[in-house]
Parts: sequence; C-alpha cells; structure tokens
Amino acid sequence: MHLKNIFLKGVVWRLAFYISSFLLNIYLANILGASQSGPFFYLINNLAFVIQFLTMGLDISLSYFNAKKEFKVSTLLNLTLHWSLITTLLFSILFYFSYSFDIIHYNYNTLLLILFVFSSILTGLITALFVSSNQLVIPCLIPFICNISLLCYLYTLNGSGETHILHLYLSAYFIASILTCTILTITLLSKTKTVIKLWPIRLKKEIMTYSLNIFLFNLGVNLLLRGDIWLVRYLTNNKDLGNYIQTGKIVQLILLLPNLASFTLLPLLTQQSASNTLLKENVTKLSRLYFLVSLTICCFLCLTGYWLFPFVFGATFDKMYLSFIYLMPGVLLFSASYPIDTFFSSINKNNENIKAALYALLVMVIVDLVLIPHYSIYGAAIGSSASFTLFYFYLLSRFKNS
Repeated sequence: MHLKNIFLKGVVWRLAFYISSFLLNIYLANILGASQSGPFFYLINNLAFVIQFLTMGLDISLSYFNAKKEFKVSTLLNLTLHWSLITTLLFSILFYFSYSFDIIHYNYNTLLLILFVFSSILTGLITALFVSSNQLVIPCLIPFICNISLLCYLYTLNGSGETHILHLYLSAYFIASILTCTILTITLLSKTKTVIKLWPIRLKKEIMTYSLNIFLFNLGVNLLLRGDIWLVRYLTNNKDLGNYIQTGKIVQLILLLPNLASFTLLPLLTQQSASNTLLKENVTKLSRLYFLVSLTICCFLCLTGYWLFPFVFGATFDKMYLSFIYLMPGVLLFSASYPIDTFFSSINKNNENIKAALYALLVMVIVDLVLIPHYSIYGAAIGSSASFTLFYFYLLSRFKNS
C-alpha cells in the first residue's frame, strides 16, 4: 500500500477513536459536574502517569523495531505479554504503599483497578505492533466500539436512579478497558499464530535502550501536558481543578491530529530513514500543516469558546475560556513540534527530544510556582504556554542543524 494512503488511513481511524473518547469525556463532565469530575479525572490522570511509567517507552520501541523488521512479530508479542504481567505485578506491590502519598486514591474494587492497569499497558503495546505492521483499522475500531458501548451503558445507568454513581462509572470505565484489551490481544494472537511462551524471554539490549530513551521523553512530555494539574490541585480548589482539567482536554483535542498522525508517522519515517534529505523536507511540510490546522481550530474556539465551553461542559465550567486563551500561543507551537520530535525518534536521536522536554519542564514548574498562588489556573495556563514555546524552538534549532 502507498505510504500516503497508509498514513491517511491511520489518521482517519485514530481520529474516530479519539472522537469517541472525547464524547465520553463530555458526557462524564456533564453528569458529574466540575466538583465531582475533578476527582474522577484526577484519578484517571494519575493512572495515566503510572501506566506511562510502567510501559517505559516499550510501545514506541516495539513500533520502531517492528517497522525495521529486526525481530519476529511473535517474539515481540511474547515480550509485550511478559512485560505487562511483570509491570502489573510491580504496580500491585507498590499500590499498597501509595495511600500515604495520595497518588492513587481508590477505595473500591482493587482487583478491577489492577486489571485496568494491566489491560492499559498491554493495549498500548499490542496497538504499537498492529500499527507498525501497517494494520491500522483493528486497533482503532475495537476501542471505538467499546467507547460507544460504554457511553450507551452510562447513559442507561444515569437514568436508573442508582446511588454511588461515581463508583459505578469508574467500574464501568475500567471494565471497558479490560474488554478492549482482551479482544485486541486475541485478535493479534490469532492473526500472527503466536504461541505464548510461559518462560521469560531474553530482553534485547537495543530494544530496552531505545525504550528507556523514549520513556524519558514521553515522561517529560506528559509532565508538560498534565503535570501542572498536581500544582493546581494543591494550590486551588476542586472547581478550579475541574475547569483546568477540562481545558486540558480541549488542548488534547487540538493536539489530536498531530498526536494520532505521529503515532502512524513513526514507523513510516523509520522505513524511509535512509533518505535523510527527503525526510527533513516532509517533516517541515508536516510541521507547517499541523500549525495551520491547529490555528484554524484555535481561532474558532477563540470566537465561540466563551459561550461554547459552558454550553458543552456545564455552567460550572466558567473559567475554561480565559485559561484556553492563555494556553493558545504555546499550544500552536507545540502542535508544530510533533513531526520534528518524531523525526528524531525515527533516526534514533531521542536525546534531543529529552533535552527539549527537560528544559521546558523546568520553565513550567518555575512559572507555575510563581503565578498559581496569585492567578490560580490562569497562572498555570501561562506557565504551560511558556514551556510549550521553549520546547518548540529548542527542537527547531536542533532540527535545522541536524
């Protein structure tokens, strides 16, 4: 299949999945309101960091090496299963020590939480193998169907008059993730005719080295996109937290195209890494395209967001618009950085990405600590925008000199 067709196909199906996730997010925000949705998404946000830590960048590493065809898919698939089990066991042990730090505060079905973590790790790794094998429909279609099914179930649940609605919503959310993982795993095992090995397989040094570099970069980027939520939580109130989290969701929506495109782009760039000049030309074009698309979305939200945000999310989300305005300049530049950091990953120069994330994160923390006590979530938005700007210009300077 032509590379352009593969790229566009991956973007379209990834977009469908993200839209279903965003619709689910909007529904939960409307039902729970700012005060209750804050703690709900705070838990999900912290779990995302835990899962990112446990994955250790292995998903991107699998995509990179599978695209280069250096290992059999069956070998990589067994690695994903063993890795998911081992890291989930580690999480289970550490979970019982997390209460004192209030990192993951969950008092209901512990087994369900552990299975959610396992399924999330495995789903990410399985999806990477699908995409790097140019099989783009299945890893997006199955989560899309599960999201829509979950949305329908939650709608029915909300009309049933059940009590402890927050606990029930969390349980349903976790079960949907577990179901998605189960279907994806069975599908890939069947397609590749992989025999599961019960004994540990030997980890390849090159895979783990690449994974560690990707992990450090992804950790930095996730802290840039979500880390200030911790400061907002401890320095403001639940309503401001709920407003800022949903503003972050809007930012994630704007970054949707760069994010999902880069997920498909990495294996394609890796397959063409021999032609560096052609790669740089394509990356430059994509960077400009991402900026223009993001600018179009931001202009629309600037004109409509003052009325649109409270209408979509609820009347209690009245601080989202101004927070978004402060975030917008940095978001535009951050969206344009996606093809550049993907370029560095495709040529195995992740150290440039790590440096950019580290410098940007340092700026965000300093600005947030100074501004949040005085300007609440608006100060956090300014800090994030400044850090995004630094991130882009550092990568751009290194890209031009590469």
